Amino acid sequence: MKVFLSFSFSHGSELKKPVERLLSSNDVEIITGRRLGGEQVDEAVENKIRQADALVSLFTKTARDKKGELPFSQSVLQEFYFARNQKIRNIAIVEQGLSLRDMSNREMIPYRPKQPLEAVLRLSETLAE
Repeated sequence: MKVFLSFSFSHGSELKKPVERLLSSNDVEIITGRRLGGEQVDEAVENKIRQADALVSLFTKTARDKKGELPFSQSVLQEFYFARNQKIRNIAIVEQGLSLRDMSNREMIPYRPKQPLEAVLRLSETLAE
């Protein structure tokens, strides 16, 4: 199985590391893209997402909260919607306090930074399905 792991390179490593370890321990090939700095998801990343059997998006809060800026990585959001539009299985792990519109009909795993194990275990159960 191949999973595209979508995450921000600038924050959220405390969640990314255990998720990578979980995927690797289950012999899942991890595919990643490069950070695009808010630009449109380019063809290279889209091709990598198409190669995956599923996409896992890590929506973690940004370190800075500038007015008018999303409180999470825009590239993670773009990759999530691209996979969804391509009908690639996808799941979002969303940090407590973040709100994503249009997630009412989608499976989502809540992430609490003080209790990261719960999110990782839920992801493990989801991957088993």
